[in-house]
Amino acid sequence: EVVEDSAIGALGHVFMGMQDRWNFGGLQFPPDQAVDWTSRVLKAGGMYTWHVPRQNSQMARKQFGLLLKIDDAVAKLSISPTLQPSRVPSYQPYHDPTDTP
Repeated sequence: EVVEDSAIGALGHVFMGMQDRWNFGGLQFPPDQAVDWTSRVLKAGGMYTWHVPRQNSQMARKQFGLLLKIDDAVAKLSISPTLQPSRVPSYQPYHDPTDTP
């Protein structure tokens, strides 16, 4: 049955991993594609959730960096304010002390 009221109904949702294996592995999702796919889904009125693995008790650093890029792009979209993210991420990415710059 068709629902006439847009406040009632289903919400399209994508739940996507960023790495080559679900809970671990390297970041494999190209940043431009991640931004494009997320933007398309949001512009269509859907929702996009990215699966980000943890390193110890924090989000994986590279994946968190990609989330910040996606968030920046989404903030610039011309979509309804009700579809914008509710807050800006304030979490600092994990820094592995053994990782050299």
